Amino acid sequence: MGYDVKAGYAVGVVFDLAKGLLLMALLALWSRRSLGLAVVFGMAWACLATFSWLATHATVTTAIGAIERSGTWKMEVRANTKAELASLEQQLAALSRTAAPRPAKTVRETLAAERLPSNVWQDSQECKAIQESAHFAKACAQVVQLRRELAAAQDYERLSLQASELRGRLSKTAIVVRCQRRSALPLGACCRSVAQKA
Repeated sequence: MGYDVKAGYAVGVVFDLAKGLLLMALLALWSRRSLGLAVVFGMAWACLATFSWLATHATVTTAIGAIERSGTWKMEVRANTKAELASLEQQLAALSRTAAPRPAKTVRETLAAERLPSNVWQDSQECKAIQESAHFAKACAQVVQLRRELAAAQDYERLSLQASELRGRLSKTAIVVRCQRRSALPLGACCRSVAQKA
């Protein structure tokens, strides 16, 4: 609120001491039949007690709000992670529609072992410029196929690694359940009933 926490604690201690002293003074004045001062001290004590109640209520409300914000943030993180994992699993399923691709290392070695005549290799710019020539397209068909397979294998391995990381993150993330405070059940009972359903 713009001031140091220690200042808040100091003010709270002063008010608590003042409440105790005012109550003692009120009782002493009441026993001496000094009703006018007793009423003034009683009103001061009532003001301090009301302030203490409001401060306690505000502190508890702030703490509950912080817990709810933290829970909401954790729920959003978990939901986003689950959505990202679902997207990755869809991509993995698309890549392995017929069968899981061969490992990228195997495809890379097969591609390196593929030999073409040197004039075809050089004239087609290492089988990268084959659109203009049917001859180069036919001669480089195996290399092009292996390059596609290598790209798919690399994507599959990258996505598999990301998916396993996300699954690990999800397994470590606590499941947060928000209970409505307006529910007829007390908060603890609401959370217990939700946990039993899960």
